[in-house]
Amino acid sequence: MRYDGKQYSDCVFHVEWRFKKVDGKPRYNSGVYVRNTAERDIWHQAQTGDASGGYLFGATLVNGEPGRVNTRDQLEGKENPVNPAGEWNVYDVTCSGNTISLVVNGIPTTTWENCEVLEGYLGLEAEGYFIEFKNIKVKEL
Repeated sequence: MRYDGKQYSDCVFHVEWRFKKVDGKPRYNSGVYVRNTAERDIWHQAQTGDASGGYLFGATLVNGEPGRVNTRDQLEGKENPVNPAGEWNVYDVTCSGNTISLVVNGIPTTTWENCEVLEGYLGLEAEGYFIEFKNIKVKEL
């Protein structure tokens, strides 16, 4: 879902979210998007998950060509601050120049340097499981 019809460049996208807890071993998966194209061929996502999100990844331009970026390795050896399903989480995704950074529940988790896409749409993804969003705010920088 696209946030609104406006494209954003430098901003902070604040989103609070939680998954509805389900029995078994679900693989919760959704995201918070920044600087996406209308065609969705270029996208940058802050991954949500049941205590397994908290990183940035996407299909974007890398050295001017279509490519993939994933910051999950920046979480290695750190305790992930994403709360489990049923509990609220707060994501602040900051886009400033060519840098995108993610703060999860007040704790910086990952930073994506050298993002070549400097403007695009904001959005929310609900993929496969019931997810709630609230207190969605954008602050332009």
